[in-house]
Amino acid sequence: MLFDMHVHSAEGSPCASIKNEELVKAYKEKGFDGFVLTNHMSRWSMECHYKLEYPDFCKMLHDVYLEAKEHGDKIGLTVLFGQELKLDCTGCNDYLLYGVTYEQLLDYGDMMAWTPEKLKDASEKDGFLYYQAHPFRDHMRIVNPIYLYGLEVFNGGQGFEHPWEDQRNDIANLWADKYKLHKISGSDCHEITHVGVAGVKFLSDIKDNNDLLAALKEDNYYLVEKAITSR
Repeated sequence: MLFDMHVHSAEGSPCASIKNEELVKAYKEKGFDGFVLTNHMSRWSMECHYKLEYPDFCKMLHDVYLEAKEHGDKIGLTVLFGQELKLDCTGCNDYLLYGVTYEQLLDYGDMMAWTPEKLKDASEKDGFLYYQAHPFRDHMRIVNPIYLYGLEVFNGGQGFEHPWEDQRNDIANLWADKYKLHKISGSDCHEITHVGVAGVKFLSDIKDNNDLLAALKEDNYYLVEKAITSR
C-alpha cells in the first residue's frame, strides 16, 4: 500500500493551502492508498495563528482529521491521525508522530514543552513512534541519536516555500545508517503541486494506526523517493 507519511491541510496548518476534500481526491488520483495527516502542532500555530489553549488546539487538530477521514472513507482512501510536533527546547526541530491518539494528546498535557528525552520515554511506555522531520534542513538542530526512534531521510519539500532551501536528504540517510535509526519518507505536502512526491510502500494492509505501527516497527515497507528540484 502506497502512503504519504507527511501531509498538511489548510484547515489544520496555517502554512498549507490545500483543503481536506481536495487533498483526499488528489491523493486518490495519484494512486495512493492513504496518507497520515500530520498537521503542525507548534506554539506558533496554537497561540499566534489559531489563538487557542492547548485542549482546544488538540480538538481542532482532531476535528480536522475526522473531516479528512470522512472524505477519504467516501472514496476508499485511508486517512490516519498523526502530528508534526515542534518542541520548544529544540527550537525549529519538528518530529513526526504516529499512533498518538486524541485522548493521549489531552492526557499528556502540553507536549510542545517536552524534551526529546520525555518524548522517548512516552513513546516506549505507550507504543507510539516518532521520527525527526527534515533533520538537516536549515536551522534544524542535531539531536542526540539515543533520543530518536527514527529520521525522515527523504523529505520532498525542497523548494516549497524557500527555493534555496536544501533538505540535505543524503546526509539524513547517512546519519540514520550511522546510528541505526529507522527511516521514513514523506512529501511534506502543503499545496496541490506537492501531492504524492514521496512516501512509503507498505508490504501489508494499512487500515488504522495499529496496522501502521506494526508495519513501522517491523520495517515492513520501502521508501518511495522522488527528487524535487523545482515547483
